[in-house]
Amino acid sequence: MNRVALTFGLAVVGAGCQPVRGMISDSTGARDAGAAAQDASDLVYDDGGGAAVDAAAEAAPDSGPIADTTASCDPSKIWSAGASLPLTTSAATFGAIDGSETTVAWITTSDDVVHYADRDDATSPWGADQTIASGFAPGERVAVQNNGLALYAIGADHRSIVSFERAQIGDAFSVGAGAALANVNDEIAALPNGTTVSDVVLSPSSTLLVLRWVGGSSAGLRIARRVMLTDTWPTTSAFAVQSETAVVNGKARRPTGISVDGRALFYWDETTSSETVGFFAWDATTMSQFTSLGSRADAQVNTDCSALYYDDGSGNLETAPHN
Repeated sequence: MNRVALTFGLAVVGAGCQPVRGMISDSTGARDAGAAAQDASDLVYDDGGGAAVDAAAEAAPDSGPIADTTASCDPSKIWSAGASLPLTTSAATFGAIDGSETTVAWITTSDDVVHYADRDDATSPWGADQTIASGFAPGERVAVQNNGLALYAIGADHRSIVSFERAQIGDAFSVGAGAALANVNDEIAALPNGTTVSDVVLSPSSTLLVLRWVGGSSAGLRIARRVMLTDTWPTTSAFAVQSETAVVNGKARRPTGISVDGRALFYWDETTSSETVGFFAWDATTMSQFTSLGSRADAQVNTDCSALYYDDGSGNLETAPHN
């Protein structure tokens, strides 16, 4: 699977059955309730790049503004040794995991087939995997929506984002209408010839969407923000530019994950062939602290940043705690 780069500006966000072959119970109601509760705590964005204010502060303005300056991913902590995810017996790259760690996707390197599996909760065993074999660009990562009901991929023409959807956990994904992506896809369609898109990433809450415009005069990292999981994505805006995320001699820093509050960006650095996480200080527009994750490629975290999911560069999928 190819890897890529991006430029990034601060974004502050909050998060958002049928049994699978006899193993996954009907937990749709519980997951939806959790998503609704998480959506209710989402932050209100300031698209101008200024400080975000908590939705609770707007509901009770007499109490004064509320600003949570505690990052969800603490740069002073480290990720411990990884443990294998028993999901595949063939070489694979990590695709995505939803914020609650109950739907995971990966890509087998021999055929570029997308695999996905579900489980009841973060401590349960995974159900049998299902696959998506076509309808997307090979060599690209995928993104899983926080409720496990949509999977995003780069379109085969590299000029769109396609959505695979399902009605409930345990169902197979099929090509969906992609209504939530209409504004973003209209924007991409209007790009000049020679400009393509790559590297679709969702935050654990699915309220941040990151992608990269490649080639042409408008190339660069883009971000879209929404407040609720059910909202249609607005058009994207450009990230702030900084040297640590620039393309150098054709080698990019390709995004692989972003923390729920937008203050930690995970990316594969093609200039060093290693995974890196860059941290934004509160209300900063550029990253100021960087940690190398080495060969832990395609890294992505869960909602509270307590677990890192990645592939080890040798075809194995792993997870590691944040201590």
